[in-house]
Amino acid sequence: MALFPKFSKKKDGVNVVMEQRLLQNVNNLILNSETCTGCGICVDACPEEAIVLGLVGASKRGAINYAAPIDVDEVKCSYCGVCVIMCPFNAMTLNVDGQERLPILEKEGFPQYEKKAEIDDEKCVKCTICEEVCPRDAIDRNVPAYEGTYKGPVAGAKPKAAAMTKKTTFTVDKEKCSLCGLCGALCPAIVVRHKKFSAETGKIEGDVIWDEAKCDACKVCVEARSLVHI
Repeated sequence: MALFPKFSKKKDGVNVVMEQRLLQNVNNLILNSETCTGCGICVDACPEEAIVLGLVGASKRGAINYAAPIDVDEVKCSYCGVCVIMCPFNAMTLNVDGQERLPILEKEGFPQYEKKAEIDDEKCVKCTICEEVCPRDAIDRNVPAYEGTYKGPVAGAKPKAAAMTKKTTFTVDKEKCSLCGLCGALCPAIVVRHKKFSAETGKIEGDVIWDEAKCDACKVCVEARSLVHI
């Protein structure tokens, strides 16, 4: 007499298929090892602690073909589908009797969050990094050409050649500047030179010298001190 449940794991191309065979139905958790990045979100989310990180680096480099970025214990797994829901790369699928399903959602057993994402235009520097790293391609930052990725006409957009002719200016408020040297310590384009101290004047005197050729307009000097303007 066969005893249930029965468990198995097999590799099918780029997929790793975990199976839980019950008396009345069969559950399959399918991992696409090519899509999986080994980010570890499923490891943290799994309520049964059935998922661990595998040889992430070696598998993604193609150095090995016998292991996936993560490893799922087919016996400990409850086939609940939480990992499927949480995976930002859609690398996991749950099949029930051959049909893609998520009973935990159907039975409202998983919390639903109202998600809202906003861009703070005052803080955004239009670098487009968020667009490049988003695993779901959900962000489209259509910004002027030389400020980031340019995908079409944008209000305020400038010709790409403008990046080559853009003029950067550097101004020091000499009334406020104490020649502390902080900006020079942070930036290779700035040198703070002090004149020899004289008891006669009792003042610290010197110059803040800026090398335009080395400056990339990162504004780290501005952020460090409010006395500099770029």
